Amino acid sequence: MLTVDGQSSIKESYSDLLIDESKSTGGIPSKIFFPENADDLISIILKSSQLKQPLRLIGSHTGTTGGAIPNDNEWAISFTRMYHIESVATNPEGEIILKCEPGVTISTISEFLNDAGNSQYKVRGQELLTPGSHFYPPDPTETTAQLGGTVATNASGARSFRFGATRCSIYALSIITPNAETFTLVRGNIVDPRKGFEIITDQGSKIVFPPFSYRSPQTKNASGYFSKAPMDLIDLFIGSEGTLGIFASITVKLQESINIVAGCTFFKTLESAFLFADFLRKENDVLSIEFFDESSLKFIDAYRERMAKPIPEFPENCTQAILWEFAEKETGSFQDKYEIWESFLNSCDSSFDNTWSGMESTEIEKLKRFRHALPESINAAVSSFKNNCPLIRKIGTDTALPAECFSSVYKEYLRLIKKNSLNHAAFGHLGDCHIHINLLPSNEGELNTALDVYDNMMELTIKNGGTISAEHGIGKLKCKYLEKMYGKAKIGEMRAIKQSIDPQWRLNRGAIFEKF
Repeated sequence: MLTVDGQSSIKESYSDLLIDESKSTGGIPSKIFFPENADDLISIILKSSQLKQPLRLIGSHTGTTGGAIPNDNEWAISFTRMYHIESVATNPEGEIILKCEPGVTISTISEFLNDAGNSQYKVRGQELLTPGSHFYPPDPTETTAQLGGTVATNASGARSFRFGATRCSIYALSIITPNAETFTLVRGNIVDPRKGFEIITDQGSKIVFPPFSYRSPQTKNASGYFSKAPMDLIDLFIGSEGTLGIFASITVKLQESINIVAGCTFFKTLESAFLFADFLRKENDVLSIEFFDESSLKFIDAYRERMAKPIPEFPENCTQAILWEFAEKETGSFQDKYEIWESFLNSCDSSFDNTWSGMESTEIEKLKRFRHALPESINAAVSSFKNNCPLIRKIGTDTALPAECFSSVYKEYLRLIKKNSLNHAAFGHLGDCHIHINLLPSNEGELNTALDVYDNMMELTIKNGGTISAEHGIGKLKCKYLEKMYGKAKIGEMRAIKQSIDPQWRLNRGAIFEKF
């Protein structure tokens, strides 16, 4: 097992492990470990327990809330060498399941499933698969993300509209406690949080969780520990951001592959785009509804000449776009829906003439280029602004709202941004009423204004029953908003959960809870 010792060596050779996509600053750990298997992992955690040493769990640095950024003198654990798919099997419900180490990336899982049987290494049980026969439903935008990180934040993506967030595809977790004991949770272990519950480790110790009364909102949510009455015990650990235990292995559920038709439809007004989204939500075979507003299309236009692969011009006079996916089934094809969809599009002053189709491979590639053009453009802008002011970073929302108030609150977001003359780009998962608004300050004055506007947007979200983080988690950057969302008493119950399994508060200090 590779171990890097000393802050100077770490700063010089491993500085990329000390940041994430938030570009927030942190500290320098005194050691970084690169375990290659569960035994390595247990040995690190046991030693840290004996020395009461805080630990920081590091994935692929794709997070946006600073949860994996180390503090000074912590021990950091990087999972980059725990990247194997261990086995393929069938669970009692007849579902194909994949057991993985936590450092395997989402792209590696996709590559394995697309080419099952020809993997770079042999996987036990892989004869249950044929190339392309199955897929892993969660599709986070960052495919370089490690599976462990996506489970830790309950990550989601475009198709979460239909298939749910990561937790919906997790079958089992093997977990190491902060004092190096182990246990495995398999979905189906139902508990009642109102009465409290306990876990018996493989070593015979008892972990007692006190009763808690708070409940997670029905709106799409990745804010704080999951709670529902009754609930599956495994769901407490999914989305816990590495604060309750360390994943030694993760078993995911697969689904049989489906034929997907996709398209990107353009609209002249925000209202017409929202009307079409309402129509799509009622279509049972729609997998995703992704939204790009006027600010996003303008951003792509502004950076069009710098793109490595060009995308076509947008239809004339169109200011909004919805990228959608439709699952074709034996019982019906997209052609069966064509006339109904065209009629509704006409009522929204659009049509399939204003749609980029995604049926052929070249068309699908065009849609992918469009989808990735925006983050590329935003990153280019932020880098340019940062050259003039090193403090600059994008300030991005991750809010989700109840459907009944989404349109009005979203328009209020835009009013706040316009009032303060801030550059921005808005896009995201309209199917779940979950839009990312990226505020893009170009100087220190605009940065301070953006932070104030962000505060106002969070207050507006909470006031209307929304969630402050729908897929990225709380990390270190959103702790104060979590308390505003739940209130001190409910945060106290979450802290009691943490205390039950990590009484020394050694795991991922500062994530979810600002103070320990």
